[in-house]
Amino acid sequence: MSILDVDYTGLYLCIEEAHKKALETASPVLAAFSCVVATVDPLSLLERAQGYHDSYAFWKSRDPAVCMFGWGTEVEINVQGETRFSEVQALWRSLLEHSVCHGPLGPRLVGGFRFDVDGNRDPCWRDFPDACMSLYKTLVVHAPDRNWLLCHCYVDPGADVAVLVASYKKHIELLCGREKKLAHGSSNFALYEPANAAQWKSKARLAVEKIQCQAFTKVVLARSVQQVHDEPINPGALVRALSSNSQAHLFAFSRGGSCFVGATPERLACVLDGNLHTHALAGTTRRDEDAAIDRRLGEILFESNKERHEHALVVEAIREALTPLVSELEISQEPTLHCLPKVQHLNTAIRAKVKREVCLLNIVAAMHPTPAVAGHSRQAALDYIRKHEELDRGWYAAPLGWLDADGNGDFIVGLRSALVSGVNCRLFAGCGIVSDSDPEQEYQETCLKLSGLQQALIDSARPIVSLMRA
Repeated sequence: MSILDVDYTGLYLCIEEAHKKALETASPVLAAFSCVVATVDPLSLLERAQGYHDSYAFWKSRDPAVCMFGWGTEVEINVQGETRFSEVQALWRSLLEHSVCHGPLGPRLVGGFRFDVDGNRDPCWRDFPDACMSLYKTLVVHAPDRNWLLCHCYVDPGADVAVLVASYKKHIELLCGREKKLAHGSSNFALYEPANAAQWKSKARLAVEKIQCQAFTKVVLARSVQQVHDEPINPGALVRALSSNSQAHLFAFSRGGSCFVGATPERLACVLDGNLHTHALAGTTRRDEDAAIDRRLGEILFESNKERHEHALVVEAIREALTPLVSELEISQEPTLHCLPKVQHLNTAIRAKVKREVCLLNIVAAMHPTPAVAGHSRQAALDYIRKHEELDRGWYAAPLGWLDADGNGDFIVGLRSALVSGVNCRLFAGCGIVSDSDPEQEYQETCLKLSGLQQALIDSARPIVSLMRA
């Protein structure tokens, strides 16, 4: 018995209507069917999907609280090059042109983009294109008040409707009938770092010198470490461990034999009913278990000229990027503290109305990369990163998210993240370098950011109880 009570009659009628239109147009037609289902935890589905040989995506955002799990790629928009955002939008509109939609939810694309199409290339990211947005065969969407199942079917004129519906039933029951896979049994690993501490701090020191020579005002330098575990890493268990951070957006994108997973504090842009909200997140210090010390650390962060300057650069860059695309732009006059388990950041809330002719991907293209993940000015910082960072960021620090047929959607920034492949795990972290940065302190900041994910990897290795087959 499936844990999802699916209206297969409704699915049949939707696909049947799309098939008639496909026959009329002599071309495939997208069918999107949705129905309300009983409460189901998308994270549980993610855990069940481990070892299931197909791509999947898990997403959990806060404010608004939305959790999704999609599995089985039905249609994939895969684009390479600088124009990836506009090309994805054009292909999305083409898919929607003759689509047939039944139910409360319309079709929903989920996926991500590469940080820099002109940056270094590493084979570890080969399964993650410059842009890849997918319509999953089935997508469970969980909101605080209800749950939906959304089915996407690209119906060919020569298709057999009954066979298609039967394939969806088998697909759903295959995943929902699986047991949750146990976490790997050991947290033992060997640690490798392409650039050691001294080398990375030397890069940071050189960046400070360039900034003091006015080559640019800020650059974000990232680093990666590789952990090779003695047992395969379970992405589902890792996300479960990361879910204890209630202030983060969670994600897991599985492609080929790899999964990009993380818990990011940063949203790039969310649009709902024409209303945009985003934020500037820059300026960092650690947390402390002692409440008084923790409070004082936040005060020092708030009073730091260096951190406030770094934060202000991000605020102004977002203002410049959004001004042509929105109206009623509202930016909080003073930042607040955004507190996470390991670190706390300066945060400035930003809201606006999206202009009628503007789509979410226009906004994403204008904002990415912000000074929080690249630097300022943007082009000078990117040029410096390409030359000196010696790292393929792939989807790290890049836009990840979803959009629907009505212009709604949500994109986050892929920070505090790792690329998992079997026993291998590449962890990424970065920090902003400005004129008065101290390379040692910046290096320690990256260690602090890495530590949260490293702890989650340890926690995910602890045995968990398998659920009975549904």
